[in-house]
Amino acid sequence: MTTGLKLCWEWCVPHFTHAAPKTAFGIVADNRTSNNPAMTDMIRRIVKTVYQTQHVEVMGALFRELCSVMTEDDIHAGQLLNFRIHRFLGLARVFRRILLQWDPLVASYEERATKARRENVVPPAAFPLARDKMELIQVLALLEPFSMLSYIGQTESGNQRNVLLALYKLRVSVLDVTTPLKDC
Repeated sequence: MTTGLKLCWEWCVPHFTHAAPKTAFGIVADNRTSNNPAMTDMIRRIVKTVYQTQHVEVMGALFRELCSVMTEDDIHAGQLLNFRIHRFLGLARVFRRILLQWDPLVASYEERATKARRENVVPPAAFPLARDKMELIQVLALLEPFSMLSYIGQTESGNQRNVLLALYKLRVSVLDVTTPLKDC
């Protein structure tokens, strides 16, 4: 890596699997300096959705109730996860939880809009991620293998054979540009 990428240090696999997707997605805090403004904007909408669900009192209670009725998951599944920019691969967990709770999220935003119309008040903002489900699935399909590789690299030595084999498998499967992204 020191000669090919002109780096002054050797990277271990966990650091590489964190930096590579973060750089590839072009994620920065400011949309103007982002290499990927669309992804940065999607993350901003995710943060907004999580904030509204957790901190708007009526929204949070409604979302938790809908989760308990509409899903069969554990009690913690009624909460969305926060995202921090310095923990980029943690974004996979956030995407997974949003997709897991997609129906209760949509229902809670629709119920808030219906309630506002009944009471003749200004309706709240629409669901920020309403048109992003397929993109969330595709980005999650890219992030999950990196997350797993990073987990393997952190729990074991970053230069063990199985970590390098997992990196190779990632390269020939998910990172193969000739195959389409997951779209289920």
